Amino acid sequence: MKGPFIWLAAFLFVTLGLAVSVLQITGGPVEMAKYDRDQQRIQDVLEISRELHPNRWDMPAGGKISPLPTALPKGADGNPKPDHLDPLTSRPYRYQRLTDRKFQVCAVFELSSAEFERRGKKLPDKRWTYDAGEKCIEFDRKAKAEKYW
Repeated sequence: MKGPFIWLAAFLFVTLGLAVSVLQITGGPVEMAKYDRDQQRIQDVLEISRELHPNRWDMPAGGKISPLPTALPKGADGNPKPDHLDPLTSRPYRYQRLTDRKFQVCAVFELSSAEFERRGKKLPDKRWTYDAGEKCIEFDRKAKAEKYW
């Protein structure tokens, strides 16, 4: 009679241990939601940089790059494009033209970049090291596009 109870107790112990391990790795549903939103923010900032980075098809005959806009381009309806908006607050990301060829895009991250590294997610490059809070990423339109994505 003790045999089945021992196996049941062992099974419950192992199951509980696995559940605790999963929660330690993912941080639970609240942390996972923050992680997903931060991941979306990274994708949005990269998409904005792609939009503003000239590619070989956009280059005029003389090779001169058109000037950077003073504000992020709006959608066809006159409103900010969906990937220009923070996934939690629906506020536009902060954009700043620094020079004719350099600009920065700022986002407010809920987690530090260390959380991505802890989960095995590789960030684009060392400029993406940040603590929770606002982080501005600078882009140079003269640099090769592959440097950023």
